[in-house]
Amino acid sequence: MVGFSTLSSFRLYTKGNLCLFPPALFWYSRSKSIPKEGTIIPYTQSQLLLLFFASCFIGWLWESLYVSLRQKKWVNRGFLRGPWLPIYGLGSLTILLVTWPVRESFPLTYLLGMAAATLVEGLTGLVMEWLFHVRLWDYSQKPLNWRGYVCLQISLAWGCFSLLLVRVIHPLLEGLVLALPPWLAESLSLILTVLFAVDATRSVQDALDLKNILVHLQEKFSDKEAIHSQLLQNLNNWQVKAFHHAFSLLRRNPDTSSRRHRDILDALRKWNPTNKKRM
Repeated sequence: MVGFSTLSSFRLYTKGNLCLFPPALFWYSRSKSIPKEGTIIPYTQSQLLLLFFASCFIGWLWESLYVSLRQKKWVNRGFLRGPWLPIYGLGSLTILLVTWPVRESFPLTYLLGMAAATLVEGLTGLVMEWLFHVRLWDYSQKPLNWRGYVCLQISLAWGCFSLLLVRVIHPLLEGLVLALPPWLAESLSLILTVLFAVDATRSVQDALDLKNILVHLQEKFSDKEAIHSQLLQNLNNWQVKAFHHAFSLLRRNPDTSSRRHRDILDALRKWNPTNKKRM
């Protein structure tokens, strides 16, 4: 069975002043064979992409099932429209990178994996709120949290996930990916990359439309009562397409919150932009 034995040449690699990190791995090597000694990780570009997308899909499946059970209806969870959550793909590769030197130690794998995943989650949440004025998750009500982006409870869970990833999930995914013929791996990675790029472009537009709507309504209405009483008639001034984009993101992420536009977001959830009636 193909397992971690294939990773014997794994090492952190720097060239000049550039320290390569998981996102850069996707485009680093164009070789059709396993990279030689001195490279950062013994996978080709296509194999790395397939591992990334597989982790994205597993993360999407897990969160969609979890949120669907809470909502008692199917929810296509995530920032993107398609069946993938990039934070899980990036997080998985980051965990593998930092835990590989200590992979034989359960405690160190747990601690380093927890730290790496927490860092990825915190930075992702911080950047997304800065760009789009909303949070797709918020741990503000949980104890020992940092600004709602990360908290001890979730970080401890990331540590458990790191052990599961390193010991169980990744060896299985690795075996499947390395078993693919090079031409098939390259074809699949190319197709998935194009689909991912299209999805990411559309999903970013969803988030920008939601941000623009929130900013506009925040400037227009000064208090919550005005929002609830005048929102309906003002929806006529907006392009329906923009509202569809915004509500698409809200449906995928029912726990979306906003510190800057809390009242606006609460009021917006109560209106259907298509028929202009209460949802």
